[in-house]
Amino acid sequence: QQQQQQQQQQPKPQPPPKKSQQVQSKKPSGETPKNQPVAAKNQGAGSDGNSIPARKIRAFDPNSNAHGDLMPTIAAYQNAGRFYSGTYYSVSNNTWLLGDELAHRKSNSLCMLIRTDKNHAVHALTLVNSMYQFKTNWNVSMRFILTNLDRPGAELTESAIRKAAEYAEKFNNDSKWHPEISISNERYWSDNVKNLRKNCQTPSEKDDYGYALTDVALFSLLEEKDRNNKYACKYILTTNGDNYYNRFFMHSMGRRMRKNIDLIGSDFITHHPMHVEDHQIRRNNPRKFKWAVTWMDLGGVLLRADVLRKYRYLRYCSCGVAKGSMWSADGALYTMLAANADVTKDVVRETLFVHQ
Repeated sequence: QQQQQQQQQQPKPQPPPKKSQQVQSKKPSGETPKNQPVAAKNQGAGSDGNSIPARKIRAFDPNSNAHGDLMPTIAAYQNAGRFYSGTYYSVSNNTWLLGDELAHRKSNSLCMLIRTDKNHAVHALTLVNSMYQFKTNWNVSMRFILTNLDRPGAELTESAIRKAAEYAEKFNNDSKWHPEISISNERYWSDNVKNLRKNCQTPSEKDDYGYALTDVALFSLLEEKDRNNKYACKYILTTNGDNYYNRFFMHSMGRRMRKNIDLIGSDFITHHPMHVEDHQIRRNNPRKFKWAVTWMDLGGVLLRADVLRKYRYLRYCSCGVAKGSMWSADGALYTMLAANADVTKDVVRETLFVHQ
């Protein structure tokens, strides 16, 4: 009886508190909880109360659905993919075709996105003619996208590209290898691009430098299938219309492409003032490629398309905004891809292209 009385007098165990009542223990400052993405630096935030603070953007985790402030950009990508049909004017066929309908579509293709405006039009022949010198076993598809803000400028640029392709065909009519040349029907003032441009700017920059249109075209390009219902583009090269390439570009890069290297860079020349090996700032000097933002160039990196399909939220706009600079969105994308442990990379120590 005494034992029963003692048991009755002991307090009954209380049920665990509900989640709403639990108090979360705070981590010391400077530590990040496990499985929690690290916040990107809030670059450009104003402290005087007048300047506009930079958007806080969570680090990219392709396996997570919690993307925070990136959701507007992701929604814009999804809308672009839903409505963008990927229509191109095929120079060789002299007609408008869907990307899937273009001639010579095979899965060992290098697909080039060439950003061109009326200022680049005079260089179109130089670029196209340099492509004819590749003479490679790879199928090379040259997709021109016109970054003109006005319709007259776009019409002028398109006409220049058509003429350049016609002349290059005449100059190289004895060649058995020809690149596939086409012009995108997507324009800078279209709704697809306008929707994405809203999320393709930083507080300090009101220009997306053509990357909204680039991402819209890239979105469609990555989904194209060949006649065997396989992805048509194995590698992606984004470049500008005033660049040109060494005739050994595909010979040297192709060795790495056959090994399925994910990111392939090469040394280059740029007209932008850059630090060179003697720590001087100079223009038009050979630049030794490094996996760092200011040591690479848009047109000097090949991307294996499957990597872009895997990291589907890593694009020029999203990476440029995350790094706080759309002007260097190319370097932002390439370095953020290269930072992943499962991404292989290599550098060709040859000066294979020129950024004019």
